[in-house]
Amino acid sequence: MGSPRAACSSRCAVLSSKLVKNGRFAVSFLGDGASNQGTFHESLKLVAGLSVPLLFVCKNNQYAVGMRTTESSKIADISKRAAGN
Repeated sequence: MGSPRAACSSRCAVLSSKLVKNGRFAVSFLGDGASNQGTFHESLKLVAGLSVPLLFVCKNNQYAVGMRTTESSKIADISKRAAGN
């Protein structure tokens, strides 16, 4: 999900599923560092706006490229970002 290509693949898969009405959904796996990328937030907005079936699975591995999460974010618990805190 961190790369624009991966984000596009997930969005394209769920959009085609919605248009074809086959009942399928897509799963996008990402690390906590990807949640700091614009493509991630763009994907969330698109999925919500179009009501498409996409599940995001975020693994908190404590690193974003070469920086610890505690150094790159004020929020220690990555799940709180999903709630908008």
